[in-house]
Formats: sequence, C-alpha cells, structure tokens
Amino acid sequence: MPRATLLVPVLLAALPLPGGPRPRHAPQEPGTAATRAQDPTTRAKADDALADAVRRGDVDAARRILAEAQAGTLEEKGGTFRSEMLGAEIVHLPSVFPPHEGEYYVGPFLVDHARLFAGKRCLEIGCGSGILSLAMAKFGATRVVCTDINPKAIESVRENAKRLGLAGKIDARLVSKDDMAAYAVIGKDEIFDVILSNPPYSLDLDAPDNTPLIDKGDLGFSMIRGFERHLARDGVAVLFFNSLFYHQLIVKFARHLGYEVRTHNALGMSPWEFEALFNHYARRVAERERVPKEALTFHHVVDNLPFALTIEMRQFEPKANPLVEGFATGKVYRGFLTVTRKR
Repeated sequence: MPRATLLVPVLLAALPLPGGPRPRHAPQEPGTAATRAQDPTTRAKADDALADAVRRGDVDAARRILAEAQAGTLEEKGGTFRSEMLGAEIVHLPSVFPPHEGEYYVGPFLVDHARLFAGKRCLEIGCGSGILSLAMAKFGATRVVCTDINPKAIESVRENAKRLGLAGKIDARLVSKDDMAAYAVIGKDEIFDVILSNPPYSLDLDAPDNTPLIDKGDLGFSMIRGFERHLARDGVAVLFFNSLFYHQLIVKFARHLGYEVRTHNALGMSPWEFEALFNHYARRVAERERVPKEALTFHHVVDNLPFALTIEMRQFEPKANPLVEGFATGKVYRGFLTVTRKR
C-alpha cells in the first residue's frame, strides 16, 4: 500500500478539490484514488510527492499534485493500454474512458471468477473500451453483447475485438441519447446468464443530464428492473457500485424486488454525491425556514465537501463472504454486489 495511504483522506477532507471535470468514481482505496488510472510507477511517484507535501504542510503543492492526478484520470486524448488481464495491448479512442479502471478495479474480480463466464451468454452495460467484455470472451463466454452511449466506445470495442481475435464473440451496440435505459438496445427476448456493469455510481435525481459521472436514476434502477426479463433463471448480475449510498440503495432495491443479493460494501463517497444528498435535504430546510433555496445550496468545490474514504475502516469492514455461489476466494471485492435470479 502506498506510503500516502493514511494521509490522503485527511488531506482531501481539508482541501478543496480543483474545479473542472470530476473523476468518474469515488475511490476504492484510500491514498490511491487520484492516481489509480496511471501506471504503477507514476502512481508511486505521485503518492510519494503527496505524502511529502503533507509532511511539509505545503497546501499549495498538495493541491497541485491532486489537480495533476485528477487530470490524469480523464480520457480526452485516447491512447493504448497494456492489459495484463488480457495479455494484450488495447486502444481507447478520444472521449472514451480509458481501460485502466476496468483493469484495476473490476479485473481482479473477473480473473478470480473466470469460470463464471465459460460457456455463458454475457451482457455488459456501459462497456467503454470493451476491456471487461473482452475478458469475458477470453474466459470462454459463448457470446458477449456490450452497450455504450459513446460511438467512439463502440469503435474502440470493435477494434479491440479484432486485435484479440474475438470479433466473432463480441456484439457491440450503440445506445441512443434519446433512450438511456439499461436495455434500450436489447431485444425483448434476449436473455443472459451473466450481466456485468461498472456504471456511473453517483446518484443525483436533480442533475440536468446523465453523464459518465452522474446517474439521474435512468440507468441503475432500470438495470435492476430489467433482470426479470433479461437475466436467466439462476443467472448472476455482477455490479460495481463503489459509492456507499448508491451501492446500498441498489442492494435494498434489488432485495425489495425479490432477488438474492450478496454485497461487499463500498469504501466511501465522492464530494459530488455528498452535494446531491445535502442539497436534497437542504431544500426541505429552506421550505421550513422560509428562506430561498439558493441560500442553502451546496457545491462540492465551493463548500469543500470531502471524500469520505475511511468510514469502513472501523465500522463497515466487509466479510470475505463469497459474492458468487461456489467461488470461495477468501477475498474482499470493495464496491461489488451480485444479484441472482432464483425464481
């Protein structure tokens, strides 16, 4: 674990994060979140520099390092990525989320559960570069349908499938911005044994638009509701919601609909998810106190809302209970939940 691990949560809580684009997800591990999308050597250097800035009390330097690391998680330039999970180099075109997150966050689960996909019909909702769909195909899936709203993502998937000799197994479909429901481009009679998604998992019902960062509720809840039609009996959905509030909400929603749910809790919450929750309740306070709602509106940068990175360290340490029946790996997969259709 990087040396800055214990310092970064305190630092992030004390410093306003830089403005501009937000990184996609709440961090999975304290101290590595901002630099997760970079290669290990770069991450180590950034963590060391951040730790040194904290020791010296150099707030300006710490902010600069965080800003540089945050910018490093963005995907504007496109490029190539060497995937150890796939044993190959893949591409991601400009505007497509890089495959780093899939490799580092979701990849360990896929590798440890590789036989879950063998001989199965699989669906990935929100595929980006396609790294996870390619992995399922590599692990023996008979067919993988993958969807995304970004045309460049679909191009990336198809190019990568050709590179890896998996084009015959991969069916990449473009989702229209006019209908962003989870199964918008899935036929009514299409059924899958495994449904996988690493979606945006900051929930804000009042956001102006769905984005790679924010779900207005159009994706997450429609995904769960669609299991009745599209998830095979005894099929498994593997979902990565790595933010505490939305993770727990999805767990409760799926259980309410009668599904078997297993969960390894998320590590924390992002500033913009705090922003959404604060603002929702603040509107009730504004009405009660008869003040303009603008007077009690929060903004994650202006009001210095923190990353909550350490809440599970004492109270919410998940047990290493298997997320999939028959896979007793003994490991904890932060932010993952599985939904099984038993009826």
